[in-house]
Amino acid sequence: MNNKKEIKMGWHLDYSYARLPKFFYTNIKPSGVNSPSLIMRLMKHFIMQ
Repeated sequence: MNNKKEIKMGWHLDYSYARLPKFFYTNIKPSGVNSPSLIMRLMKHFIMQ
C-alpha cells in the first residue's frame, strides 16, 4: 500500500528530478527580469487563446 496522500484534483508534480544524482543537474539561483510586466502580458495573452 502506498502511504502518499492521494490528490484528486490540481497539478500532480512529482519532482522526481530532485532524486537524481548531482551529476545530472546543477542548483542555480533564479535570476530577475528587466520587465516583469511584459512577461505577465505575454502570459495573459497565451492563456486567453
